[in-house]
Amino acid sequence: MRNAALVALVTAALASACTGPASSPERAAVEESGPPPLPRGRARVDSVRALGPYIEAHLAGNAGRQGFLFVASDACRSALVDGAIVRIAPVPPLARVTTDAGVRCDARGLASLAAWRDSLPERRSSFLVPTEPAELHLVSEAPGALIAAGKLPLALELRWPKPLDVAAVLPDTPACRAHLARERTEMEFRARGEDVLVLRGRLEPCPVLAIAEPIFL
Repeated sequence: MRNAALVALVTAALASACTGPASSPERAAVEESGPPPLPRGRARVDSVRALGPYIEAHLAGNAGRQGFLFVASDACRSALVDGAIVRIAPVPPLARVTTDAGVRCDARGLASLAAWRDSLPERRSSFLVPTEPAELHLVSEAPGALIAAGKLPLALELRWPKPLDVAAVLPDTPACRAHLARERTEMEFRARGEDVLVLRGRLEPCPVLAIAEPIFL
C-alpha cells in the first residue's frame, strides 16, 4: 500500500513537471525563442552525475524539474544522458524512464528533496520542526558526497515507505563525517527552505541531499 501511495505522488508530481499549462499568446512568444515544449509524458534529462552505486539525474518538463536516483547499471547509463528526451511514467517504486530505443531505467530514490516536499498535497505547518533520532553508517563515498545507510525516521514526512531502511546522500563535510561517526544522532524535518532533512543535535548541521533504496546492501 505504501508503494502504491508513493507512485500516486509521483504521478501527481510528474503531471505538473512533464506537462504545461494551456498555451497562450504570451507563452507562445516566449517559447519561440527557446526550446519547443515537450510532448505529454516526456522530459529532458539534466544534470547527470555518478554517486557511488547510483546515478543522480534530473528530469525537466514543461512546468518543472524533479531529481531522482537510479541504479548505476549499463541500461541507466545508456538512458540517462544530459540533454536526452525520454518518456517517463509512474512505475513502482517511483518512476520509469524509457528511451525511444526501448531502454528502461527505474528510479530508486529521490533527489531535489525540497521540490518533492513542495509537491506533496499535505505538509506540516512551517512553524513545526519535528525532530527524531537517526542512525546512519558510512557505506560508500563519491566525489564530494558521502553515502550512508540506516534509519531516517523523518523521511516518512516525505512519504518514503521504509524510513528505517534507507540510504542517504550527504555532502562530504567534517560535520557530516562527525554525525556518521556516532552510533546515533539527531535529525529534523523542515517544511520550508532548501534543506529538508537535516542532521543536527549537538553537532554542526549536515543536510541530507537525497534518499534512496539501499541497493548496495
